[in-house]
Amino acid sequence: MPDSADWSALLGWIRAMCSADAAFLIDRRGLLVASSGDIASDRAEGMGARLVLAFEHADRMEDASQRSRSMVIDFGSGVLTGIRIPLPEGETLFLGIASRELPDLETRVEVERALTRRATAL
Repeated sequence: MPDSADWSALLGWIRAMCSADAAFLIDRRGLLVASSGDIASDRAEGMGARLVLAFEHADRMEDASQRSRSMVIDFGSGVLTGIRIPLPEGETLFLGIASRELPDLETRVEVERALTRRATAL
């Protein structure tokens, strides 16, 4: 599993691309891997663990061959965008992006591509 230093620059870039207050990575057990921005570690881990559970629940909505790649939770005062990042050897990370507005589709696709490139380089 990559350490937080490996992801710092990418999380900063993601925050800038998405005009986000914070971005964080969570492993499949709901533990914080890395974070960037205005968010306390315990808050990022709590939101991230619930995001992992939301992905697990979403996966149950479709057949076993279909897994959700991303989701958005609208809180009214802001949104949490979640992106699933498959890693080599069957591992998975989850990206949380906390922002005031939903990043547009083009930006989300660019972020997902950058994460996939980074993950496959590990």
